[in-house]
Amino acid sequence: MKHLLCLLALCAPLAAQEITRFIAIDNVCAWPCLTLLPDGSINATIFGQPSHGQIAGAAECWNSKDGQFWEKRGIPAPNDPNTNRMNVAAGLAKNGDLLVLCSGWTNEKQPQRPKQPDFRDDILSSWVCRSSDGGRTWSQIKDFPAPDAGWTNYIPFGAIKVGED
Repeated sequence: MKHLLCLLALCAPLAAQEITRFIAIDNVCAWPCLTLLPDGSINATIFGQPSHGQIAGAAECWNSKDGQFWEKRGIPAPNDPNTNRMNVAAGLAKNGDLLVLCSGWTNEKQPQRPKQPDFRDDILSSWVCRSSDGGRTWSQIKDFPAPDAGWTNYIPFGAIKVGED
């Protein structure tokens, strides 16, 4: 019994502590791409709809000073009708601008094949989106290099890292 009490005393600090949970951004299928901004705040680039890309919607930029409470900042890649912009990679340029690479899906039947499930008819070309004000306003470069013949358009995902050049 003495050994059991010693063992319990040693394990006491290992007991689970109460966990506080937050819903950062309600009613979205986020898959956030997080970027720490120069001002110390956190940017989350997400698909702002309650579906994993099977409805129309745009990529959104949300920001938090503490990681608990979030505010919508802007839309790096607005979607055209019957499309979504859900595939994102995000990071900072060397000068501190926020960058987002974004592609998505169309729900329009393509001539070379039968109609596919919702928003899986074809992969949209990537856009390069840039913000110099922490994600509030955005410009888009829509002429991303095409893939090699026989390949699909690129699907960006993850962190963009600053290169040496």
